[in-house]
Amino acid sequence: MHCEDRTKYGAEGIKKLAKELSVEYGKGDTKSNLYAFYSFYNTFL
Repeated sequence: MHCEDRTKYGAEGIKKLAKELSVEYGKGDTKSNLYAFYSFYNTFL
């Protein structure tokens, strides 16, 4: 899998996850929030 394919796959995964979380828990789990959560996790891992 090429790098740009993986990037597209990852972005689609985040988009799908944000949509599923919003359905389950309500608004607030946007793509940008999920990226921020992921960045925080990686920083303090």
